[in-house]
Amino acid sequence: MLLPTLLALATLIRADELPPSCNRPVYCNSDLLHYVQTSRIYTDSKTFVDLHLKKNENKTLADFNELLEKTNRNPSREQIKNFVDQYFQSGNEIEVWKPTDHNDNPPFLTEIRDKTLRKFAQDINSIWPTLGRKVKPIVFEKPDLYSFIPISNGFIIPGGRFTEIYYWDAYWIVEGLLICGMENTARGMIDNLIQLLKKLGHIPNGSRVYYEQRSQPPLLSAMMSLYIQRTKDLAFLKANIDALEYELEYWLETQTITFEKDGKSYTLLRYYAPSMGPRPESYYEDYTLAQQFEKEDRQKEFYVEIKSAAESGWDFSSRWFIGPNGENTGNLSTIHTTKIIPVDLNSIFANALQNIAYFHGLLHNPREAAHWAYLAKQWRSTIEDVLWDNEDGIWYDYNVESGKYRKYFYPSNVAPLWMEAVDRKLLMNRAPRVISYLRDSQGLGFPGGVPSSLVKSGEQWDYPNAWPPLVSITVNALRALGTREAKQMAFDVAQKWVRACLKGFTDNKQMFEKYDVEQPGRIGGGGEYTVQAGFGWSNGVVLEMIKNYAYRMTAADSNSELSDESVSEMELSVESVEAN
Repeated sequence: MLLPTLLALATLIRADELPPSCNRPVYCNSDLLHYVQTSRIYTDSKTFVDLHLKKNENKTLADFNELLEKTNRNPSREQIKNFVDQYFQSGNEIEVWKPTDHNDNPPFLTEIRDKTLRKFAQDINSIWPTLGRKVKPIVFEKPDLYSFIPISNGFIIPGGRFTEIYYWDAYWIVEGLLICGMENTARGMIDNLIQLLKKLGHIPNGSRVYYEQRSQPPLLSAMMSLYIQRTKDLAFLKANIDALEYELEYWLETQTITFEKDGKSYTLLRYYAPSMGPRPESYYEDYTLAQQFEKEDRQKEFYVEIKSAAESGWDFSSRWFIGPNGENTGNLSTIHTTKIIPVDLNSIFANALQNIAYFHGLLHNPREAAHWAYLAKQWRSTIEDVLWDNEDGIWYDYNVESGKYRKYFYPSNVAPLWMEAVDRKLLMNRAPRVISYLRDSQGLGFPGGVPSSLVKSGEQWDYPNAWPPLVSITVNALRALGTREAKQMAFDVAQKWVRACLKGFTDNKQMFEKYDVEQPGRIGGGGEYTVQAGFGWSNGVVLEMIKNYAYRMTAADSNSELSDESVSEMELSVESVEAN
């Protein structure tokens, strides 16, 4: 399967042509949805759209319309609540599932030198079964009664209010599962995503119908790469190589934008999730915010921008704010996600192209391997031409409207290193400049981790919150630079993060989705919902860091540390073992 030519499509879809968030009116586009969500019978908008129907959808909608007629379209909050109680129910779509490949004492634990960290890793490993879920047969038999999209394999949920599989969360969950030797569960997670891809033509934000019109960072091929490197399961790869290619074609056909920079034309990806109305799972919040705009077209534009930001996974952040002078200040009313070319998205995509080339090499398809490798090289070159700022020595997001870099600290700035989207010949030149940028930014100087930004916007993907994926990106980017200084910085960030998470776990007996950089172990805040425990990617990232520094990392400074020379020898030894 070959990629289409890298040509951009129209950058905008007319507001009157926008599709609903899904083709299930009860959950995505109906008077029922509007009245329930704006009545606030549930404090969390997600609660309603996660309920399942007791009766068929047409009957439910017709009966609600009768209620509207009887009440002159002004039902009381109590009447709405009674209707929902009569026609909807919660709690019988998924069941607790214990992965059969879970091991209370996975072999990697023996590699961990520090006893406290070994116990911490063991405790985190014990969380996996508590997050295991499987879709009940009734959802397959009567899918029209549920918002959950049925998937056949057991899976690991993030935790808390997030009781479905989420796309980019799955990357760090899969990594953690593989570290713990849970290869079958990891394969099932990947296969579930491929099922969604085949069903919808792309992988949705999560396995609910109301997520169908938006995706998340395209990390499927990266997950497959982790799995193949661990298992050498080429039969699984061969069976799914077409699906992996198809996903990249989806992004090229729907998410590209062509623009001019320095007199040249370039094509790159941006987040773009066009559909009508508020996000169903955050309906009240979006609808309320949209009322500040007088014109309906501006409201519709706002909904697209807010959904596009949700597609990024960074919901929400000053990263997507464009103020009057192009700055990253303001609030959600100044969100303009679709005008921004993200460093991380394009780095992930370049890596995905290279992964497909790598996979074809494993499958002995040299022509296809060369084709995809060429496309990957082109994409990496475009990243350098467009997103590398030679003045500051770092990659930045790019505003296509103003033609200017977004010169602000975000961990995503180093994503090209994390995703190996930088040609090796450039690494030696880039290393001292990236290190200098990170030191000058002061983004690595906080006791509780790496902040999502240095902006206090009140949004959850801004200061002072540290998110596990962004800490992982930072650490692995520094490791990729390869210099002694960068490796030491990577270790320092990783150790600080693991210690912060250990402190939080000791205090609360739980792992959380985000933490506060100002105080190690303190739970993060902000956003549209209370902080969630569990937590899938938090577990995966801590396991990744403990494993990568198993011989060196300590739970406290009082423990003696190994010399840099002995550590380097041990790391080389470990890398050699892993390569074999």
